[in-house]
Amino acid sequence: VPAVTHSAAPSVPAPGAPLLVPDVPAPFADFTDDADDSRVDAIAALPGRPAEEPTEPGLYVLGPVYALGRDPETNEAVKHSAVTRQGVRKPVKALMALATSNGVTSTEWEEKILQVTPSNRRQLRTQIRKMMGGTDPIRNDTRGLLIVDMFCDWKEFNRLVGQTPESATTEALTAAVHLIRGAPFEDVPDEDYAWRSVQLLKDELIDRCSTAATELAQRQLAAGAHAAAYQTARLGLRVYAKREDLWLVAAGSVTDTERKALIWDLKQAIPVPTHPELKQLLAASRAS
Repeated sequence: VPAVTHSAAPSVPAPGAPLLVPDVPAPFADFTDDADDSRVDAIAALPGRPAEEPTEPGLYVLGPVYALGRDPETNEAVKHSAVTRQGVRKPVKALMALATSNGVTSTEWEEKILQVTPSNRRQLRTQIRKMMGGTDPIRNDTRGLLIVDMFCDWKEFNRLVGQTPESATTEALTAAVHLIRGAPFEDVPDEDYAWRSVQLLKDELIDRCSTAATELAQRQLAAGAHAAAYQTARLGLRVYAKREDLWLVAAGSVTDTERKALIWDLKQAIPVPTHPELKQLLAASRAS
C-alpha cells in the first residue's frame, strides 16, 4: 500500500480580507476577490478535501473508510482501505467496531461482529499491531469492555460540535465539516457490516453530519460566501440527499454554469419536493 503523500499548503489570503471564519487556519479556508460586485467572498476549500492528507494515525469513517497506520520500519504513514475485492478487510473492520463505539464485550467483538475463532483472533491482533506500526491500540477499560486508544474522525467531529451542531461556533463547525469526506461508511456494504447498533450509529452519523453541513452552508450563504455555501451544501447532500434545506442553500448559491446539473441532481434525489422554492425551480426547468 503506498505511503500517504502531502500536497502543498494553500496560499495565504491577502492582508485585510474579511474572514468568514476568523481563526480557522489553512487548509480550512482560502479567500479570493469577487470582481463582479466588489465584495470579498470567503471561498472555503471543499469541506472534507483539505490541502493535505490527514497525518494522524487512526480510523476514518466519515466517507470511504480507511485506517491510517504506520510502516513499522520507515514510520511512514500508510493508508489501509477498508474495502478490497475480497470484501471488508478484517483488521479495519475490527477497529471500526471499537473506534465508533463506547466499548464492546470480547464475546460480541469476536463472535457477533468479527465471527472469528480464538486462533484467528490472535492472528487478527497481530495484523492490527503491524498495521498500526507495532502498537496494538486495543485494550480493556475499567468496565472490562474492549476499546481502542486511537484517533477516529467521528469522535473528533463529536468533540468539535457535540450533539447539536447548530449551536457550535463557526470555527468549530467548519473544522467538523472538514472531517466529512462523504456519507459515513460510504463504501462499506451493509451485508458486510450491519447489526442493530451499527445501523443506529450510521443513522446518527448521517443526521449529525448533514445537520452540520446544513448549518455551516446557511451561515456561509448569509455571509455572502456563495461559492463556499454551494460547496458545503453539495457535500451535505452527498451525506444525505433527501434534505430539502440543503437543496435550498444549494439553489440559493448555485452559479449559472452549475444550475443545470443541480436541477438534474435534485430531480433524481427528490422528484416531488415539498418546499415551494424547490417546486418552482423544477417547474421552471421543465418550462424552459
